[in-house]
This record gives sequence, C-alpha cells and structure tokens, in this order.
Amino acid sequence: MVSLTRQFGEATALMAGFEHSSGRVIVTLPAYHQIVGDGIGKLVAALGDCDIAVGRRWPRAGSVLEEIQLYGDQHRFLAVLAERQGFVVHEVDVAQSKDDRFTGLYGPRDYARGLLDIFTVFFLVRFTKKPLRFFGMVGLTIFGIGSLLVVWLIAEKLLLGQGLAGRPALLLSTLLVVLGLQLFALGLLGELIIFTHARAIKDYQIERVIQFSRPSSQDRAVR
Repeated sequence: MVSLTRQFGEATALMAGFEHSSGRVIVTLPAYHQIVGDGIGKLVAALGDCDIAVGRRWPRAGSVLEEIQLYGDQHRFLAVLAERQGFVVHEVDVAQSKDDRFTGLYGPRDYARGLLDIFTVFFLVRFTKKPLRFFGMVGLTIFGIGSLLVVWLIAEKLLLGQGLAGRPALLLSTLLVVLGLQLFALGLLGELIIFTHARAIKDYQIERVIQFSRPSSQDRAVR
C-alpha cells in the first residue's frame, strides 16, 4: 500500500500507484462507489483484445499505464490519453452501484476547472509536438484582423482625410497586431523547445517487432 503525505488529488494517487504496482492486470477503483463489484470481472475479461477496458455505468442513474502521465484532474481523461499513445481502448457496460448518487449541484469553480481540463487535454492530444499549428493559427488570425484594421484606418486617412488621433480603432488594431505577433512567437518558442527535447519525447508504441533472418549461403545456392 502506498500512503501519501497529504491529499495531492486522484491523478497523483493513481500515478503513485502505477509506479509501485506490478502484474499483468491493474484495476483502478475510486474511493467512492461507482459500479457493483460483479462488473470488475467483465472489465478483466474484456482485456483479451484490448489494452485498457473502461467501465461505463449503464443503465446510468442520475445526471499500459507506464506510458501515460497524469497530473491535475486528468484521470478523468485516462482513456483519451491512452488512445493517443496508440493503445486499444474498449468501453464495457457495467452495472452502476446503488450508492453512486449525487443530487446536489456543483459550484461554478468546478465547472470552470472542468472546462480548463478539457482544453488542456485537447491541446495535449492535438498540439503537443506541433504548438506552432495552434499558436501560429490563432496568432496569424488575430494579426490579420489587426492588419486589416490598420489598412482601413490608413486608407481613411489618405483618401477621406479622417484623423487618426483619439480613435479607439487605432488602439484596437495596434493591440491585435502586437498580440498576434506574440502568439506566433510563442508558437515558435514552443517549436524550439520541442525540437530540443524531441529525443526524450515518445508519443508512439511498438506493437511488435518482425525480424527477418538472412538466407544462408546454402539456401542462396539452391535458389
């Protein structure tokens, strides 16, 4: 049993358990009721043709592990992160526990954290090794909008004689141009960091290695 010095969150507890566990099958259970105990056998049996079996509480009442790094509240997205690494994930219907009931309301802070976690996982899955595609796309879009505003203001100044001093549009366009350049530069910086540490980053899994033996000289003579 692994006992932490204090409560670090469920994701940290799972990572500590994974590091000190061994065996062919590892079953994770939360400290609260979710499914009936009989459903664990169905999850273990489903591992015959997949790497991770995730229990889906159904019918629902109420509203490889060494390769996956969890932190914060990312334990809720374990299946998504495992599939990103190339593992086969199956969802198995298991009976929901009668003690798994929640009739209260979550606070705005919980929903805000959940939204940020979703955005974090989305970024990790899509843009971990290509941050320029995300920051560059957003930065170029903002830079383009700001540049168009600048061109429009200059055209008004040259063609219509409209003054630029004291116009909020001038300040807005300048801020958009600067923000777009900063986001693009942030993407380039991320690309440099990824390039520097690319050898230490492993985002693939080898299913099997097929070796071919060279034919002997006798075999080549026969052919």
